Amino acid sequence: MNEPKSLEATATVDKNELLTISQIRKETGCSKPAILQWIVRGVGGVRLKAQKFGNNWKARRCDLEDFVATLTAKSLPEDATPIPEITTQREANKRADAAINRMRKKGVPIS
Repeated sequence: MNEPKSLEATATVDKNELLTISQIRKETGCSKPAILQWIVRGVGGVRLKAQKFGNNWKARRCDLEDFVATLTAKSLPEDATPIPEITTQREANKRADAAINRMRKKGVPIS
């Protein structure tokens, strides 16, 4: 199974950039069928907002980030304490892995 990678944010990223399925795959490490499920059916009541151009789906970077943030928030217990600011990529990856494990335990399909 592919584990989603952390979304890397830099100061030069255009939040409205349209991402193809291939680009989303590279950013998240998830499979094409999983991404299409996010768009068409959603996961846990949350859908990735995307637009279809001919036969190709594209999603804005900000919509992908919102989708990931919403799923992450839904996977946290209601009494969860706020997460302190991330200082290293390693720390970000560790937190992302923990969020993925919580989502899997709740039955959220991640591939």
